[in-house]
Amino acid sequence: MRAKKLWLSLLGVVCALISPVFAQDPKAADRSSWTGTAEQKIGGLMTVWAEAKYAFPFFDHIPQVDWDDEALAANPRVLAAEDIESYYRVLMELAALLHDGHTAVMPPSGPFKPGTDSPPVEIQVVEDKFVVARTGETDEIRGQRVYPGLEITSVGAVPIRAYFQDNILRYNSRGTKQADEAINLYGLLTGVNDSCVMLGVRDPDGTARTVTLTRNSADRRGRPFMYRIFEWDASEPVLETRILPDAVLYVRIANFEKEGLQPSAANAGFGTG
Repeated sequence: MRAKKLWLSLLGVVCALISPVFAQDPKAADRSSWTGTAEQKIGGLMTVWAEAKYAFPFFDHIPQVDWDDEALAANPRVLAAEDIESYYRVLMELAALLHDGHTAVMPPSGPFKPGTDSPPVEIQVVEDKFVVARTGETDEIRGQRVYPGLEITSVGAVPIRAYFQDNILRYNSRGTKQADEAINLYGLLTGVNDSCVMLGVRDPDGTARTVTLTRNSADRRGRPFMYRIFEWDASEPVLETRILPDAVLYVRIANFEKEGLQPSAANAGFGTG
């Protein structure tokens, strides 16, 4: 069975534009807005359960997960959710139990919640250490000596691996440790706009210290700092090719999200002469 990508638009809780045809049905229009009723909460939960029950192809890879029992266990939690945000967190946590990169619940706000931001710091995991890979150009970054190669050991008082697990992977699992660390790190330091986050860090010489960074991704010129995975998707050429010395063909594909990835012999760098 082919895996079905489940970026789910849940019954009754989708905050999206409604087509004129859809809006003509009063009952359908009622289902499209959040009311927080018990019926609506259970309806959304059952949508997640049913979609995965029908389409998820790899239950045999996660024998420790009894999908029916997990959905039943989520019932009191969705009913107790006080608002749409906490409700979606329960659904996201349920879907993350499947540990699949193409199966997730996406909240109405998408991956970037309005009113939140991160410091202008890109993090990578290198040899199981969380290391600064890039930074923006700000006085705060320079003044606190945050630079590529600096290890981050904790967020607040929580060791960073535990923080990553409890705040990110708990709600969105890509299926493998490598994918989790390559993709999901962009949200690690996210919080309310202009709030501060204290980080434990370690310099290459072993010196341990703390830094406090503002969750504001703008640089001195007001340009937003983005992780490269988003830059590659938003602004980089889809395909770049050139011939290096010794007749080595260099091919760079920024992402696989766009069309146009069928290079001809000419634009691949091959001539006919």
